[in-house]
Amino acid sequence: MLGVLRILAAMLLLVTAAAAEQVLPELIDQFDLTDVAPNADRIGDIREDGLAPVYKSEQQTGWIFITSDFVPTTGYSGKPIHIAKGISNEGVITGAALVKHSEPIVLVGIPEQDIKDVIAHYTGLDLRSLDQTRDASELEIVSGATVTIMVIDDSIIRAGLRAARAAGIAGFAVAERPTRAINRDAGEITDWEPLAGIGAIRRLTLDVATINSDFAGFGDPRTDKHIEAGPNEEAYVDVWAALVSQPSIGRSLLGEDMYANLQGMMSEGDEAIAIFGAGRWSFKGSGYVRGGIFDRFQLIQGEMSYRFRDRNNRRLVQVAAEGAPAFTVRPPATMLFVRPGQRNWPTSGLCVTCRSFRGELGT
Repeated sequence: MLGVLRILAAMLLLVTAAAAEQVLPELIDQFDLTDVAPNADRIGDIREDGLAPVYKSEQQTGWIFITSDFVPTTGYSGKPIHIAKGISNEGVITGAALVKHSEPIVLVGIPEQDIKDVIAHYTGLDLRSLDQTRDASELEIVSGATVTIMVIDDSIIRAGLRAARAAGIAGFAVAERPTRAINRDAGEITDWEPLAGIGAIRRLTLDVATINSDFAGFGDPRTDKHIEAGPNEEAYVDVWAALVSQPSIGRSLLGEDMYANLQGMMSEGDEAIAIFGAGRWSFKGSGYVRGGIFDRFQLIQGEMSYRFRDRNNRRLVQVAAEGAPAFTVRPPATMLFVRPGQRNWPTSGLCVTCRSFRGELGT
């Protein structure tokens, strides 16, 4: 439960897919084919979607690609982590290699080889056996590079699923979903409780007893030093999310003046999500303090995921809706922008996923 916590947000986006230049042609000479597709001896033509077939003599044995061609791979540095990856015709990872990155791991004394060793462990993984959400306990964390490893894991898995689907590999097809759009005219300005009642605001909460029980379940003696003091029924995690770019929700939560300011900050196609924090746990995380990245939550839509940085963030110093909880995070909320130029969002439901770590415990 602790590794991955979900706030299922009933928020729908309608955005325009943004075309991006392929990364594989640029980086194809910067990795060894045998590292990602050891059963191949040549690469075929690169397709428009960034996939390239690989061959052993005349037999097509699988596919190679760069993760950044399929999913966002922005790391701690704010720049992409490019990983070359191979998959078989059965959807099994045949190899993965770090090709290019700007992560500051060397500056903090972490050998790059440690990161490469983690990436190599994905070889042999059958993508059909995976849920799209990985628990943090499944990750091989490198101390001091937690955010980098989380991004790498997320991109390897999600890019693999998208690439396998694009390649037409059996077992990866998904049913077509109806196209939806936000109704900008729905709703009226109201208080906090009515908004929560209709699902316009979604909540995740975990009490102190649950947190202590989950940590104890790891069987690590170090957890004894990190027991949260009671009362047990007090909220440790208490996080709310709302789509404030929808007019009635935005005006209710932000007030007319702040909502007008929000409109001035947004470009066509942008959406804005507000995250509110109560309880003892801060959704901001240590990564935000050190490098401007929110390492404790991300936005997920299908195989697409996105981690927010300070440039996507606007602080909210107060909540306008009457009856709002007593938020303990200061300021009580943050507003995050989803921009179609950064993403290739499908028009379907989304969720905000929170990860909670206490030091290196729970990884």
